[in-house]
Amino acid sequence: MLTSNQSLKILLVEDEAADADLIGELLGDVYHTRFELKAVARLEQAIEFLQLEQFEVILLDLSLPDSKGLDTLIKVKEQVKTIPVVVLTALNDENLAIEAVRAGAQDYLVKGKFSEDLLIRSLRYAIERQRAEEANRQQAQRERLLSKIVDRIRQSLQLEEILQTTVAEVQQFLKTDRVLIYRCYDGCAELAARSPESGKILVEAMSANSCCGNTEALLNNLVLPWVCQQDSQWIQVLEDVNSQMSAEDLQTINCRQVKAVLTVPIWQTGEWKEQVNSIWEKEDNCGGEAKVIRENKPQLWGILTAHHCRSAREWQEWEIKFLRQLAAQVAIAIQQSELCRQLKLANQKLHQLATSDPLTGVANRRKFQQVLQQSWRLALKEQKLLSIIICDIDFFKNYNDYYGHLAGDACLQQVCQAIAKASKNTASVLARYGGEEFIALLLDYDLKTAIAIAEQMRQQVESLKLPNFQSSPNQYVTISCGVASTIPSVKLSVSSLIKSADVALYQAKALGKNCIYSTFYPPEVDYNSLRPILQINS
Repeated sequence: MLTSNQSLKILLVEDEAADADLIGELLGDVYHTRFELKAVARLEQAIEFLQLEQFEVILLDLSLPDSKGLDTLIKVKEQVKTIPVVVLTALNDENLAIEAVRAGAQDYLVKGKFSEDLLIRSLRYAIERQRAEEANRQQAQRERLLSKIVDRIRQSLQLEEILQTTVAEVQQFLKTDRVLIYRCYDGCAELAARSPESGKILVEAMSANSCCGNTEALLNNLVLPWVCQQDSQWIQVLEDVNSQMSAEDLQTINCRQVKAVLTVPIWQTGEWKEQVNSIWEKEDNCGGEAKVIRENKPQLWGILTAHHCRSAREWQEWEIKFLRQLAAQVAIAIQQSELCRQLKLANQKLHQLATSDPLTGVANRRKFQQVLQQSWRLALKEQKLLSIIICDIDFFKNYNDYYGHLAGDACLQQVCQAIAKASKNTASVLARYGGEEFIALLLDYDLKTAIAIAEQMRQQVESLKLPNFQSSPNQYVTISCGVASTIPSVKLSVSSLIKSADVALYQAKALGKNCIYSTFYPPEVDYNSLRPILQINS
């Protein structure tokens, strides 16, 4: 809102000297109002001045030596869209006046037909209307941008992409040199200690000619120390860093290029906060499970900050409000991403529980059956070899009875690790098939190779030298293996391959244990006529 004693800078574009002098006299006698009038006679001169100086309003004659009619107004509006224009002309034409307003003029004054009061009122109204139009335009633009960001948050779960696009759009919208989002780890604890791990810049957007310099130093020494001293409503507004800070502080932050700063916090509210590994957690924090901590107050997640480097800047109220609204939406996006990540982790945990053996960590029988069905279809289609190795711990019931079930569990874990080591990079899947039975599936490995892998399994377990005084004739834990290979055909079934490996295991047990027995079934032979054709007794 204009005040009565506010100084107004006016550009008068008028080639008639008498008319220019008259306007000067009318504006010079106004009580409590000071006008700075700059008069030029040609449109070319006016455009030059508009590029060099800032004016509150333009008084424009439509008949100039270098431009005539509405083209004069159109050319001016192309140069300055936000400065109000009042047309000043000798043409008392209502249709022309309407066209001038449609072309962007705020008012249309006919020479010799207006008084001093009318001229002043017209100038003031023009400025107010233009400012109102500009405010409405900016408000609509802000709402569109905010709505766009909100839609993106609703439609996407890619937090990093959302944040990067957001800072880029805000940097262009505010016409500032840099906009960034800074992640604060562990709230205020490490900030207070000035820990080098207190946080990092996640995403940022800069103008092409940005020279903002040492932003990390600016954040650590100027912006972040304010954070923990304020409540959740605080906003840091620095319009002129050089004048609002001492020379000592400026030397400390070592970032003289930044002239103005606007910062708003990003809070995570709620009764819980979960500390887990993710792209937003510390890079050196590896391993471990999610840890949920109950919190009774908002937790500082980070800050959204804009830096202006070219000059000091008076941050407008709408800019502050816009950045606060944006920070609230970013907080929603963060929480949404966190919830989705937790759901993903929960689903992964459920999947792991459903498909793995809780004691040994390898696949369970259900997972093995799924992989076997898939591998069978692939081998049938491409006519590839498919082999199965079933391993059984010898005298394990006696081991359990003698050493106890806890020792039995430990034995199962060590044997499983030895078998996994022997079948690493060869088995499609290794699973615990029964109490003391393990089963491995080999795709595209011939019988000879499958036997060699089974022998490595047997040797690895034997090399553990786990005492088993209930084993005869050995005094250590050993395994027996049954190996079966085939090329799938429509005459055979998946269960036939498992049954043949189980029969081979039974034969290995019958031969004295701690050995391998193998079978190969040609795909053209019916299962009932199958007989083992090769055996190895170690």
